[in-house]
Amino acid sequence: MNCAIFISYVKGQFRKKMQLSQILSVEVYKLLIIFARIGIIFMTMPLFSTAFVYAKFRLSMALALSFIMYPVIAKSIPAAPATILELTCVILNEAMIGIFFSLFVNIIFTALEIASAQTTFSVGFSHSMVFDPFQGQQTMLLNSFAFITAYALLFVLDLHHLLLQAMYDSYTLFIPGKGIPVDDMFNYLIKTLDKSFRIGAEISFPFIALTFVMQTSMAVIAKLMPQLNILFLAMPAQIYFGMHLFAIIIGMIMMYFVQYFTETINNFIPV
Repeated sequence: MNCAIFISYVKGQFRKKMQLSQILSVEVYKLLIIFARIGIIFMTMPLFSTAFVYAKFRLSMALALSFIMYPVIAKSIPAAPATILELTCVILNEAMIGIFFSLFVNIIFTALEIASAQTTFSVGFSHSMVFDPFQGQQTMLLNSFAFITAYALLFVLDLHHLLLQAMYDSYTLFIPGKGIPVDDMFNYLIKTLDKSFRIGAEISFPFIALTFVMQTSMAVIAKLMPQLNILFLAMPAQIYFGMHLFAIIIGMIMMYFVQYFTETINNFIPV
C-alpha cells in the first residue's frame, strides 16, 4: 500500500515537472520573439545605437525592455511553431520588422544630415573634419554639432519616449507570426525619405540663399575690379556671414527638426 502511494506521488510530481517545463518553454519562446524585434532595433536605431554605447549594454537594455513589455505583448504572440524551420521564419520576420523600424528612424535623421551638409558647404567648412562620437568616425564640423545638439534636445524633451511607445505599438501594427506587408513598408519608407529630403532642403534654404547672394556679389565685384583677388576676399566673407547666420537661426533649425521628428513618429503610432 505504501509503495503504491509512493509511486502515485512520484508520478504526480513528474507530471507537474513536465507541465512546468512545457510552460517555461512556451514563455521562453514568447520572450525570444519579443527580443528578436527589440534587440535589432536597439542595435541599429539612432539615439541608442551610437558608437560609444557598447553592444552588450544595448542588448542588455533590449532584454530588459523585452521583459517589461512581455506581460502585455505575450498574449498577442501565436503558439510556438512545430518545426525549427517555422521558428526560424518567425524570428526572421521579427528581425525584418526591427530593421524596418530602424530604417524609418534613420531616414528621419536624414533630413538633419542633408541640412547640416548643405550648411557646412555654404559656410565654407567642408574640409574641417572632427571626430564624431556618435558615428565613431571623422565627419564635418557642423554636421557633428547638429547631431549632438539634436540628440541632446530629444533626450532633454523626453522625445525618446515616443520611440519606446512606437516600439510597443509596432506589435499592434505588425502582429508576430503574421505576414509582413512588404509593399506597404517599402512605400512608407519612400514617402518618409521624400519628406526628409524636402525638410532638409527647407532647413538649409537660408544658407542656399546666402551662397547664391555671396557668389553673385563676388562675380559682380570680379567683373568690376579684375585686379582684386576675389578668392582671397570671398572665403573670409563667406565664413563670416555664414557663421553669423548659423548662430542666428540654429535654434529655429533644431526646433523645426524636433517638430518634424515628433510628427513623423506620432504618425507611426496608432491612435
